[in-house]
Amino acid sequence: MIDSGAMPAKKFLESEVYMNSRMRLVVSIGLLGLFCLMLPGSLRADAAGQQVGYLYSGGTFTTISVPGATFFTTASGINDAGQIVGTYGVGDGKTQGFVDNGGVFTTISVPGARDTIANGINDAGQIVGDQIVGKTIQGFVDNGGTFTTISVPGATITEANGINDAGQIVGTYFTAAVDGKTQTQGFVDNGGVFTTISVPGATNTEANGINDAGQIVGLQVSAFETGAGFLYSGGTFTTISVPSTTDTIANGINDAGQIVGSVVLPGPFPGAGFLYSGGTFTRISVPPAGFTDAMGINDAGQIVGDHIPSVPVPSVPEPGTLTLELAGIVIIAAAATLLRRNQERNGQAV
Repeated sequence: MIDSGAMPAKKFLESEVYMNSRMRLVVSIGLLGLFCLMLPGSLRADAAGQQVGYLYSGGTFTTISVPGATFFTTASGINDAGQIVGTYGVGDGKTQGFVDNGGVFTTISVPGARDTIANGINDAGQIVGDQIVGKTIQGFVDNGGTFTTISVPGATITEANGINDAGQIVGTYFTAAVDGKTQTQGFVDNGGVFTTISVPGATNTEANGINDAGQIVGLQVSAFETGAGFLYSGGTFTTISVPSTTDTIANGINDAGQIVGSVVLPGPFPGAGFLYSGGTFTRISVPPAGFTDAMGINDAGQIVGDHIPSVPVPSVPEPGTLTLELAGIVIIAAAATLLRRNQERNGQAV
């Protein structure tokens, strides 16, 4: 379903959730894991198995699910040829990336990495994402099967989120915790030269997508831990905030300046995607009602993201009431990688 108009929402991005640069995985799989823990054991696998990616094209939603995937498939980026990248579970809490080329799935796996997460792809087929090796999280770019690590000098963690046709890469880097809170900034990598992207007045900035004009979208977090999307264009930051919502995340942008992202709606699966085009916000929700995340958009206006259908469940507390202290939460295998990433970011033992 795609509806125009305001979307009422509630605050959902507590500090621990904000510390995940790939919001699609943190929110969708994290809420999925918490939800599944509340189900009887016999229902957990069925509920978790419903988490899939989607392609929205020409008014039609098409499911994206890697054959044999364990618990989940997420779709993160799409190029103008319609090639889609994302991530899927392979069991034991491990993840691998994939590229979907007309329904043919190819695994993306960084040599030596325990986990690979694919986030973006450009028209040349270059893929960016994250690799987890031991307790180290770094970005990578895959150029025809040759993997190169992306690491911001001095950063404790680097994540590569998007790439344009010029090969410019955007992402997020983490620095040492201050007062117990991890500090994040966005970056753009232009041929190995890193430039920080930091929204003035924000405590944390994440850069998620970039188009061929060099326009960048992402997330800014205020001192009050509320979030809004942003567009960085020609040296100017513009806030992207869906009306009547508390928090907005901008995830992707195409060459026409159309932006996709996510907000949260009331209910046990409170996520909804959005398209921002020509000054108008349009809601993106995969039927039946459930959690929907909009992650990437190409120049044809095709959109990819994640979807968790609605199923009968017990009442699920809001993330804020759950106090998402990840060291004390045991999430199902599909979310184990995300738990490990949060623990590593905060210096916790794995």
